[in-house]
Amino acid sequence: MPLIILLVLVYSVSRYTDLTGWGMTQSSPWWTAITAQLLHLNLLHLLSNSVLIAMYSRWYTRWLNPYISIPLTALVSIISITLSAQQMPTCGASCIVCAMMGLIVATQERKASLKNALMVSCCIILTALLPSSVNWQAHAYAFSAAAVVTSLLGNKIYAAR
Repeated sequence: MPLIILLVLVYSVSRYTDLTGWGMTQSSPWWTAITAQLLHLNLLHLLSNSVLIAMYSRWYTRWLNPYISIPLTALVSIISITLSAQQMPTCGASCIVCAMMGLIVATQERKASLKNALMVSCCIILTALLPSSVNWQAHAYAFSAAAVVTSLLGNKIYAAR
């Protein structure tokens, strides 16, 4: 919830102050890889990311080790937005959302199931349907990197119960 509150606060401030320098571009300073994820272009952009973060946060707090999963998500999203900003200016918490989705998909049962196939298919379809003004590479990098790193971590990612 603190992340959602921060997103709403930055969005509110951005309505009255020019925060375009916080966005990530090819020539941006290093710190914009973090601040760009706090910016949102419109209310729908903010709401969709906030709802997804709230939904996926329940999985994080229930099943995953927060000392591994939260830093992993942050690191993957920062790297993804940095790599993808070479092609297109980027802002929004979508990298965080996609990293969370990749991590959750990778922690599902290893056997093939309809649920896993649907989750992966939805991620691919939603990324393919993004308009050309959206940096689809940031979404794809975050989802893929989080899924791969989570798979490599194995059982270390789960919370001790």
